[in-house]
Amino acid sequence: MFWDYTTCMRLLMLFVSSGLVSLFAVVFCLLASMVVHGFRSVLLSAFSFAVHLSVVMLYNTYLIRKTHQRKSNKKEGEEIMIKREDYQLPPKEGFILTHFLTVADVKRSAEFYLRILGGTVVRSGEPTIIHIANSWLILNVGGGPTDDKPNVTLRPPQNPNEVSSFLNIRVADIRASYEEWRRRGAEFLTEPKDHGVEIRCYMRDPDDYIIEVGQTTAPQA
Repeated sequence: MFWDYTTCMRLLMLFVSSGLVSLFAVVFCLLASMVVHGFRSVLLSAFSFAVHLSVVMLYNTYLIRKTHQRKSNKKEGEEIMIKREDYQLPPKEGFILTHFLTVADVKRSAEFYLRILGGTVVRSGEPTIIHIANSWLILNVGGGPTDDKPNVTLRPPQNPNEVSSFLNIRVADIRASYEEWRRRGAEFLTEPKDHGVEIRCYMRDPDDYIIEVGQTTAPQA
């Protein structure tokens, strides 16, 4: 009665948990059961035993794959964070992309972008530099020509209905962003509109710059 089916299963689970499943252990248990219970009884036990063995092994394989997947996802996440941390202002090598806005009131504009989009003030005053998401926004008042742009004058938008460039923010969930930023005081031209390949809407900042908020919906190539 010592080498019965239950005992075989207990031994199997012991070997599985320790990662030492072997054909020898299975054969040994079955032979011992055959001696005690007879050939026919052992055949039935062997069939049931084989089914349980398959289930146990499949579950063990599933656990191993899930563990590897979690480790892989964690490693990928760490790599993304490292890549984002590589971008600094000023850059130590290569270049980074920032966006400059000519504004009428630096403090007012800085308050708007911090309140609506969050971020960190890197430099206060004129200019004010704000780190937002994966980029930087530079805010400064306008002015006349300088020695490095002798024929250029900077000024905020004169006509809110005429635009030549604008910020473009890509979001994962446009409806959630739209509702959240509206609660923070953002004024949108319309609610999000579905254009097939993307859903988008626009809001205005204190100087009447428009800011596109878009969510891509078409599959990426």
